[in-house]
Amino acid sequence: MYPLVHSLLPAKSELVYTRFLTLLKDLCHQHQLQLQPNTIFLDYEVAIRNAAYSIFPGINAKGCFFHYTQCIWRKAQEKGLQVPYKNDDNIHQLNSHLWNHYLTQGPRTTNHLEGWHSKLKKHVTHAHPNIFELIKLLKHEEAFNAMTMIQYAAGGKRAAPKKKYVEINIRLDEVKLRHRNQEVTTIEFGDAASHLLHVE
Repeated sequence: MYPLVHSLLPAKSELVYTRFLTLLKDLCHQHQLQLQPNTIFLDYEVAIRNAAYSIFPGINAKGCFFHYTQCIWRKAQEKGLQVPYKNDDNIHQLNSHLWNHYLTQGPRTTNHLEGWHSKLKKHVTHAHPNIFELIKLLKHEEAFNAMTMIQYAAGGKRAAPKKKYVEINIRLDEVKLRHRNQEVTTIEFGDAASHLLHVE
């Protein structure tokens, strides 16, 4: 996955995000490109989620399960709700459409994005680069990504995913199929998936 658009926004408000997504969609339309994603990965910020739902009606918004559980656990601790969070099954049903990756093809986390951010931060020499330094850095990154895509198009090999994760995905697909074929119950599927993904 490669970044195609970078934006520097003045605030993290729904109005700003809506304006940005509208401009991006309009720009694509001007170039005879249809920007109508089926699924979008977001963090758990309400403003960007609302803007995405507004600009792309019917979109399937997903978030990283790991970050979701971190966010929920921090809020539970802040409100003194650790015991109900751990013991009340009804709590775990809330907003499951945001983190449920049962039908997701491709990444279930944002690790690939976090890796890209980490790589970018290594090239920044100080906390707040000026606009010219940032543009230079993004141009360098774009050139690197363009070269990488050309190499792939010419038959170059991609880095193979770690064997551990390939095996986990194969086993998850197998248990999903067994669940769809009603060979295992939903509870058994959940237990198997949580074991494979090391979730409590």
